[in-house]
Amino acid sequence: KWYVDKFVAAAQRYASMTRGDGATAKNVMFLMGSDFQYENADGWYKNLDKIIHYVNKDGRVNAFYSTPIEYTDAKYKENRTWDVKYDDFLPLANDEYSYWSGFFTSRPTLKRYERVQAGYLQVLTDQIVMIRIQTLNL
Repeated sequence: KWYVDKFVAAAQRYASMTRGDGATAKNVMFLMGSDFQYENADGWYKNLDKIIHYVNKDGRVNAFYSTPIEYTDAKYKENRTWDVKYDDFLPLANDEYSYWSGFFTSRPTLKRYERVQAGYLQVLTDQIVMIRIQTLNL
């Protein structure tokens, strides 16, 4: 019961902060997990299944697994007007004292170099596969 109440309270709080045209949002997306959260995916999803089951049984909110496309379609159907943001989102606050000020901007040269080299590696991997196929006369 405690987890259900906590989940419902969070959903209602998020809905009150996600407004459009002065009304509370009908659709709220909970992003689940983060880095290394799914090392025990079986246990993670079993617990999510339980939370979803008991939250829906409670009846105050309807929880279900979804996709970004389904969420944006549902938000579109709410027929809300949204502000357009033109400036930078950074620094992004993760919590009261944590900011992601350099997450996308630090070491851009190294990040570009890694992307280019990863492309070369993929080409070589493809060539090795083709050579092996030709050698085996497949």
